[in-house]
Amino acid sequence: MSVDDQVELICHLRRSWGLEEAPPTEADKRVLDQRIADMEANPGVGAPLDEFMAKLRLGR
Repeated sequence: MSVDDQVELICHLRRSWGLEEAPPTEADKRVLDQRIADMEANPGVGAPLDEFMAKLRLGR
């Protein structure tokens, strides 16, 4: 997931929780950058978003 997609997801979640929309902080961006680097370094780890969401809905 691109950084822009991740930021969009975060903003969507904040809106859905009734929180005021705010741009990501520099600390937020650093965390996202590190997670992207981890994902790129270990492409076989994790699951696609649709699979993750399906498991989440099933309570697994």
